[in-house]
Amino acid sequence: MIATETTLDLSVPQSRYIASTKRYKHADGPYRCGKTWALLWAVVQHCLYYDGKNGRGGPARVYIIKETYSALLDSIVADFQTMCDIFCEELVSFPKSPPNVQATFKNGSKVFFRPADDPVTARRRVGATLSMLAWDQIETCDPATFSPFNSRVSMKNVICQTLTTSNPEGHDWVWRKFIDPTAPLVRAGSVEMVQFHVSDNEANLPPGWLEDQKNSMTAQEIKQYLEGSREDFSGLIYPMYREGVHVIDDFEPPATWKKYRGIDFGVTSPTTCLCVAISPQNQVVVYDEYYAVADTLMEHIDRINEMCGDTEFEAGVIDPSCINAHHDKYGRSYSIRDEFVEAGIDVIPGTRDWDSSTSFLRWLMKVNPVTGKPRILFTRRCPNILKEFTGYRTKDSDLDAAGRMYGRDGAHKGADHAIDPTRYVAAYLRPKFIEYDSPEAARKLTPEEYEDAHCWESPGGAPRRELAWQSR
Repeated sequence: MIATETTLDLSVPQSRYIASTKRYKHADGPYRCGKTWALLWAVVQHCLYYDGKNGRGGPARVYIIKETYSALLDSIVADFQTMCDIFCEELVSFPKSPPNVQATFKNGSKVFFRPADDPVTARRRVGATLSMLAWDQIETCDPATFSPFNSRVSMKNVICQTLTTSNPEGHDWVWRKFIDPTAPLVRAGSVEMVQFHVSDNEANLPPGWLEDQKNSMTAQEIKQYLEGSREDFSGLIYPMYREGVHVIDDFEPPATWKKYRGIDFGVTSPTTCLCVAISPQNQVVVYDEYYAVADTLMEHIDRINEMCGDTEFEAGVIDPSCINAHHDKYGRSYSIRDEFVEAGIDVIPGTRDWDSSTSFLRWLMKVNPVTGKPRILFTRRCPNILKEFTGYRTKDSDLDAAGRMYGRDGAHKGADHAIDPTRYVAAYLRPKFIEYDSPEAARKLTPEEYEDAHCWESPGGAPRRELAWQSR
């Protein structure tokens, strides 16, 4: 159905989307992947082809819909005008004053730009017979508005099509209608579902755009809005985690920082050891990680000792279940903790209170409004805990109104082999953060005392003095 030769450089997904003659064409993908451009170019080609001549139906009559007039004028209308000016020069008129926003081609084809939330649209849509419906970011609209528009796509002697695009929003109504393999339209073979990726359009992105987005988004947002995942992200326990906010490059804590380590022992799952440092100003950095499966306990102990070297630790905290009798040695019952202590790794049992320790770790990970930084950071030498943050989840009902956790440990899913030892150490350090449990007590400090306690020295060595006492 391509009517004219153009110099438009299309990606593979764009070409597939435009060329399909199926009744429904759905482009699913993240931000800036080129799916809207494909939708608009498909509309242009449709309008150029169906001119009512040589046995072809037409002229074409198309509705392009987005949620509001503002969204239409800011992006869709401007892009459509640019596309026609550069590649076809076939427009004869294009008034852009709502509600009369429509483009007319030389062959008589018309494109009407309508917002889904405008009552004028609702009144006009009933009598309009369309050859094509094109709906950008349909996930933002009420599904009840789709059917009345779609029912008007019935022009004779035309390959009638409904074109849609969406950003991934999990298993929403768009997924259930156009993507779910069990959906009636999908099972009938009526849908051309084309998956778009940012990499398809990377050549057209501003320099540094992709990296800037990754640094400003949570792991959930990266998967959803940059990678196009339709995974169900509900119930993430650490949704505040952002690589650009929480992750720093390799870092060796200065001598003035106190060091701690947390250990979680696994028989068939990984055994982990996370090394944690805290500055005199209470900045926490998780700077090293052991994460491995080994045949014996002593192999883990030897490797942890090798990783930690001569580092002097203030304390070590281990999974509380490791104090239980595990095997017999020297004529008495021995625990996993006993073996670590005997090998020079002094550890005490960690907290059994999953709820409060998780709430506190979540609090540490939130950006401190005073310093503009989270109270806990992680180096790139700890890749496994960073990965676990993106998949560890619970039910939404396990969060109270203040965002604190409640529920039973074990009712959560996702790996926590590296998170748990970090949580043990965090709980051990909790008394240092008086503002968590007693904001009123923190306010009673003098400005100088408060600044000394809470303005931290950055890993680069430069002290931060951004605190305004009055902002407390």
